[in-house]
Amino acid sequence: MKKYYSVVMLFSFYIIQLGLAEAELKDPRTRDEDISNTIVDVKVTNEGELYRYDYTIKSSDTNLGVVSELMIDLRCELNFGDVSIPVPAQRLGYLGNISRDGKHIPVELFADYGTSSAYGVTIFNSAMWGVYVPPGAEIGLVSIFSPAPPGLVTYTLEPAMANDPTWDYASYAEDDPTVPWIEDFTVTGKVTGPTCSLEEPIANLFQGASFHYEPENINELLQYKTPQKDRFHVDAGIEETEIHIFYGANIDAKTFKVEPAWMKRFFNPVAGTDEKVIIPLKKARNKIKLSVHTVKVKGTTRKNDPEHHSFKDTDVFEIRVNGNKK
Repeated sequence: MKKYYSVVMLFSFYIIQLGLAEAELKDPRTRDEDISNTIVDVKVTNEGELYRYDYTIKSSDTNLGVVSELMIDLRCELNFGDVSIPVPAQRLGYLGNISRDGKHIPVELFADYGTSSAYGVTIFNSAMWGVYVPPGAEIGLVSIFSPAPPGLVTYTLEPAMANDPTWDYASYAEDDPTVPWIEDFTVTGKVTGPTCSLEEPIANLFQGASFHYEPENINELLQYKTPQKDRFHVDAGIEETEIHIFYGANIDAKTFKVEPAWMKRFFNPVAGTDEKVIIPLKKARNKIKLSVHTVKVKGTTRKNDPEHHSFKDTDVFEIRVNGNKK
């Protein structure tokens, strides 16, 4: 009888502990891996026929997530001729160049010891370094050597996220839009880097993050002089920010949308023009989504026309105000 009682008690204790464990699982909808207060700095030096781009990544202690990846867009179809970039016999962590079509600026990538465990040129023609930069930390240097001259290029920062057992993902569908994931905290911006040009470019505009791999010409329908990144922080007490937007010559202004809808009254979209728009910052975390289609042309098909009117340029900005309560 005593043995049976002990087994029952142990089983009951296990059930109670299991229930407590389940009750303590964290709601994944509350995850906030914010890395938008991260600075990507670069030092450019001219070494003969090559440029050297040295990058450092500084994560503010106000960030909430860990920066795990830096990517820099290298896409280009220009012919730079014969290019020779000296490299050491071995590069620790270098994964090589796995571009699927080779349509990128000629480069060689490097990383100082301890900065990147894996790096190389991706299949989509980006320079990529896997890094680990927690809040308050800084790493450097990761480098690009290239004959391409300096100008503003697109960079992307991704946070580290894991589906670990402390989060109750089992209660939600994999594609539940209320559960944030890596793309909800990814930062896209502009930084000096090697450009797709044989001469130094005069001006550069930020195209916004490519939304679901928009064609390049579609991603240029809406461009920005300010801001130069899609996620960023402003100081406590700041109540507004400026968006200097350039509307492409082929936009269909009737399709221009803004979320939240009450912000649309600040914009006056006219093809081929630009305007400065002041956006009020009412929350700790302010989001604005802009989108527009191209003009409709009869007789075209989406399959054969990369400028087909069914394609849409969508840009999302997130501005966090330091000190504001959520």
